[in-house]
Amino acid sequence: MEVAELLQKEFLATYFGTNPKILSFARHLISLGNKPAAKALNEAVRVLGNQFEADRVVERITEEFGLSGPRTGSTNPRALDKETLHRELRKRNERAAEELVQLLGYRVARKLVEKKLLGVLGYFANGYTVSRNGEEHVFDSEAFLDWAIGLAEQK
Repeated sequence: MEVAELLQKEFLATYFGTNPKILSFARHLISLGNKPAAKALNEAVRVLGNQFEADRVVERITEEFGLSGPRTGSTNPRALDKETLHRELRKRNERAAEELVQLLGYRVARKLVEKKLLGVLGYFANGYTVSRNGEEHVFDSEAFLDWAIGLAEQK
């Protein structure tokens, strides 16, 4: 197991316990950047300890924060329903954009992309490589979001 995985596992166990359903939901909330819901989940785990029904806690937080939650049966803890995906995409959520593009059959990889300032000075920024059927596109983060929003509007 890599160091990053160990640190993530330790962080999640510290704040959300060891229940697999709760940990999956915590990852989902974190991937959405929904700090208030993640804090509520942390508080529920802190107050209730191990004496609670995970499905009930997830359901209550999902209702309280107006979330659709992970799709039933999904093995991806970040998996979102279509409505939530579009809502998050409008907020320019890069993870939602990644998931939408993947659902449409594209392979997505994060990478550093070179950008030019005033056409001369180069610097690196976060970006994406997106490919499907032998066709490949490279975007900086903003261009990727714009492209994903365009795809969503077509669907």
